[in-house]
Amino acid sequence: MEEELPPPQSDLSSPNPSSSIDTTLQKKHQAMLDRLSNRHQSRQKTATTPTTIDSTASFLFKFTESKRSIESLLNNSPNTPDPTLLKSHLANISSSISSLEKLVAESSYFLPPYELRSSLKCIENLKQSLENLNSQLLPKKKFSFKNKSTNPIIEDCGGVRFAPYCLRYVGIEEDLTEAGLEEENESWGNVDDFKWLRAVKSPNWSVLEESERIGCVEIEGSGSIETEVEIEKV
Repeated sequence: MEEELPPPQSDLSSPNPSSSIDTTLQKKHQAMLDRLSNRHQSRQKTATTPTTIDSTASFLFKFTESKRSIESLLNNSPNTPDPTLLKSHLANISSSISSLEKLVAESSYFLPPYELRSSLKCIENLKQSLENLNSQLLPKKKFSFKNKSTNPIIEDCGGVRFAPYCLRYVGIEEDLTEAGLEEENESWGNVDDFKWLRAVKSPNWSVLEESERIGCVEIEGSGSIETEVEIEKV
């Protein structure tokens, strides 16, 4: 019998297709990394190009000139009580600050971080100065409520009698004017009775007869009180 020969062994030195594919992928990956690295380096170079430097210098010049102009307006307000002129002056300053803020916004893409932060901080300071000036030149009016003479009011009362007060002391006219009570409107004799809703006068009150009224009370500087007539003791 003829002896069977074993099957031929594969040649170990022959190229491996899988190994070839891995090598190709590695080359492509490395090429991609090289492109990204070159792009990053190119951006860094662009950030420091002479064009960018010139743009920043031009911005700083315009910003400084505008800032000086606004500060001059803030420090040289018109000396006039006319609110129309003052409002116009303040509006002019506000418009200038808005234009300066717009300049910073349009230049922010090429400005270095420090210059951008410094410019924005400067604008905030100018706005605060304008707000302070506005409060100084056009202060908000404080509301004051003057006392208004109203009708006397009674409720759950009976047999009440009314008469005008009669008080004198030095300076009473000024005090009444300041309180808004300088005009006598006879309101003391128009009493409102909350328990009487009819159209006719309430029977729960009446006007004190003049013969029964006391004299005028005078308060002197010492604080003593004197009456022109003697009050009858009850």
